[in-house]
Amino acid sequence: MHTKTNIFFMIRSLLFSIFIILCAEVSHAQGLGDYGLGGGLKIASRDYNYGFQLGGAIQPKLSFIDNSEQVDTRFSPELTFLRIQGFALREKLEFFIQSDYSRNDLLMDAWISYKPVERIKLTIGQMPNIGNNREMLFYEDQLSFTSRSFFSSRFCETGREIGMKLEAEFNIGEVKIQPKLALTTGDGRNSFGDDSRDVDIGGYKYAFRIDLSPFGDFSEGNTNFSADLLFEKKLKMLIGVAGSYNYGASGPVGESHGDFTMYRANGSRDLPDYRKWYLDALLKYRGVSILFEIGQATANSLTGLKHSPVPSDILLPEEISRYLVLGTGGNLVAEIMIRKNFSLAANYSIVYPEFDTYSGGLFIATSVTNLGFNYYHRGHNAKFHLDYGITRDINGLLENQIQVIFQVRI
Repeated sequence: MHTKTNIFFMIRSLLFSIFIILCAEVSHAQGLGDYGLGGGLKIASRDYNYGFQLGGAIQPKLSFIDNSEQVDTRFSPELTFLRIQGFALREKLEFFIQSDYSRNDLLMDAWISYKPVERIKLTIGQMPNIGNNREMLFYEDQLSFTSRSFFSSRFCETGREIGMKLEAEFNIGEVKIQPKLALTTGDGRNSFGDDSRDVDIGGYKYAFRIDLSPFGDFSEGNTNFSADLLFEKKLKMLIGVAGSYNYGASGPVGESHGDFTMYRANGSRDLPDYRKWYLDALLKYRGVSILFEIGQATANSLTGLKHSPVPSDILLPEEISRYLVLGTGGNLVAEIMIRKNFSLAANYSIVYPEFDTYSGGLFIATSVTNLGFNYYHRGHNAKFHLDYGITRDINGLLENQIQVIFQVRI
């Protein structure tokens, strides 16, 4: 896209975003129905047993990228969300649908949940997989930076999968424990491919997560993101351990459908198993927040696998990294609120491949450092973000990047 077109698109998107903010503010001030910035359009029965909400988000992004080969300027809609959600309290049901119109395969989330008792909930549909790291459980418009960390994006794609999830919660004194289990197709979102008659490839994925809050919950409205927007008066901490086992993965991070096929000695098709585990911790106290994550991805059931039906085309152990993302990594996000609406943030991500001497793997040892500034208006509902990032890898790549976003949630 030419620079002139970039500028025109940026101005048009910014004007549209400002228009949405003004409409939301006027509607909120004048009381023209139940509508407000970040709250969407809400409809509820008189007894509030039934409700419906329509909302969304837009996030234009401007990037300047300078590496050893070229300098590039990009302007794009990072996300354009449309959300529909609702509840039926008497039937103990909730539903949520979210689409991203900046993608070709636009459906992101589509699930319905049933809560038979107060502390147990069953969810069925397409949703974030609990077996991923903490940052992958945050929605894209509630991040501290313009996009997910390099650690998250290397080991996951969107993090969504089709299946079912069972979650519970109970307290021992002030300590809150939340165990969760999930069963998914292991083929990611929209897992039936271009043809709905196309069956899934491989077996199921089994996932778990256990979250522990040793000092009680975060304040209401301060839970589903890493920033401490409500300035917790007491130290709050959320510690989690998660993992997944995908029987027969056919995509590089276990979220896609039929990206590769392997074979056994008798010529039959087969696939490797794919495993992940994560440990994460989120701390918040008086405007300061720290998110720490580590994780690892490995493969299993490799003995006897071949690249093709040819008998001599045997898969060597390190060659599995040509097909699957294998290795370890870590992520650290720190943010400090300055007054009520401003913050300074820093992010450091690093990843190492399992076979560091093999040159044919999907990635090499890489680190990314980001420094950012945020302005929040009513939390993430209207946000301006500026950050500077440096990417380095073991081959000497040095990439500098400046990114600017303006986000509006309606």
